[in-house]
Amino acid sequence: MEGTAFLPLPQGLRITEIHQEEMELTVEVLSERTSACCPLCEHSSDAVHSRYQRRLKDVPCGGQADRLHLTVRKFFCRNPECQRKIFTERVPAFVEPWAQMTIRLSQAIQAIGLSTSGSLGARLAARLGIATSWMTILHCIMELPGAMGITVTVLGIDDFSFRRGRKFGTILVGVSRHQVIDLLPERKAESAATWMRSHPEIQYVSRDRGTDYAQAAREGAPQAIQSADRFHLMKNLVEAIEPVVHKVKVMETPDGPKNVPGMWDFPKGGVKPGETAQEAIMREVREETGASRYRIIKQFDEKICFSFDEHYQQETTMFLIEYLGDRSELHPLDEEIDHICFFSAPEVYQYLAHQETKDFFVQKIFQNENH
Repeated sequence: MEGTAFLPLPQGLRITEIHQEEMELTVEVLSERTSACCPLCEHSSDAVHSRYQRRLKDVPCGGQADRLHLTVRKFFCRNPECQRKIFTERVPAFVEPWAQMTIRLSQAIQAIGLSTSGSLGARLAARLGIATSWMTILHCIMELPGAMGITVTVLGIDDFSFRRGRKFGTILVGVSRHQVIDLLPERKAESAATWMRSHPEIQYVSRDRGTDYAQAAREGAPQAIQSADRFHLMKNLVEAIEPVVHKVKVMETPDGPKNVPGMWDFPKGGVKPGETAQEAIMREVREETGASRYRIIKQFDEKICFSFDEHYQQETTMFLIEYLGDRSELHPLDEEIDHICFFSAPEVYQYLAHQETKDFFVQKIFQNENH
């Protein structure tokens, strides 16, 4: 490798000038090779036609972005049987044809992407002096060659978005290894079935509930046992039991346990001795939702008075709280709670069971948000 200690170059390339700007180095590089091979017919030629300058991004130097102005030669191809008459010399160990970055920069971006991810990798690359985007990182990773001759017995297949909401393909995963095997450019049964036929060792296919991948498994891997993936198994279970859970509850009454219709309401409960109202509401939401990442935004001065009969009334203090966690963390711990959902404001009014709660919600929350 020739060049300087801080910027090694392949043999035949020489640094002629270095310009330092505020956060970028511009390096002028000249090719001194006297001949090159035609990329089409591979005949060597020393008949120079002209010079051609390529602008390339390179690995950073001292935290500064490095941009190369690589000047190479164009040659005449003297092979009379070759269709290409003029060609530009290649530097295969340094930069790919038509590429806008050097091979070593592409390898550095691939390493960052494989170690982190698209968005995190872009932030890390910026700290290292590499100006790139999360999409470029993904493109560099996708250029890596796939595993050859891999054996897969348990195959996972699902949709994959190349461009969010616009272009979809198919992702194929080796479930046993938790490793992506291949990406297909479309999500059609024919292409997936063709891929499966090339892997007769497949014994199980984990898929979604769609008909396309079911048909692909039947045609491409008829010997395999098909199964819904874990997400759709849970979705099937929820959809199967939801009508029962919402319609039937067990309540202790003076005459013994009875089934009563379920109803939607906000988390609520009573105040235990020694508790403040704020401590009580935080305890109740933990018990009823299984999560603790809540923040009290407001305690309303007005209270709701529930009348259950002519002899019994209940005064309730209302709070506006914010949930700061992930929805996957919500698991009811109270036996009276069957299901937890997030609704928009109009849907909340529709599902609330008690008229007193509906009136309070409209007056204190819904109308304020709309104004």
